[in-house]
Amino acid sequence: MAETGDVQRPAHSVTPRLGGMRLAGAVAGVAAVAVAAGVGLPALADQAAPAAHTIVTARSLTVTIPAAAIPLSDTELKALLDDPADLGPLHNRARRASCLAGLGYPAGTAVLGARTVAINRRPALVLLLPGDVPGAVNVLAVDPRCNAADTGLVVATTITRP
Repeated sequence: MAETGDVQRPAHSVTPRLGGMRLAGAVAGVAAVAVAAGVGLPALADQAAPAAHTIVTARSLTVTIPAAAIPLSDTELKALLDDPADLGPLHNRARRASCLAGLGYPAGTAVLGARTVAINRRPALVLLLPGDVPGAVNVLAVDPRCNAADTGLVVATTITRP
């Protein structure tokens, strides 16, 4: 046991005195924390919150989609008039009638030509239908799942029959 004045204390409870190096290390550590707090906290406090119009969220991102255009020239479209119509999923008479009805045509309208293409990297079915005036052909690009409720009309234009 260690003696301290009149009181005897167990040896394991005696606190050793701080040596010169330990004291210097403790002082340096406290000083470093004080400097970090003195410099860091004001720097963080000076940052203004971003204005509401500068906050970027997924809802505020915009994607520019190129204008939809039929990737066939007038010459290629006119050539479809001479080939058998490739109706793809609209080969089924009931599905074709539903699509035509959704587009505003009578169910029995003759399809003068058809071909599947990609418009903006999405499949579309180009349909050539009789126009409103003699010699005109309406060219419609629709979603292959075209039906009366949702035609998925992508592009509509007119060409003149040769």
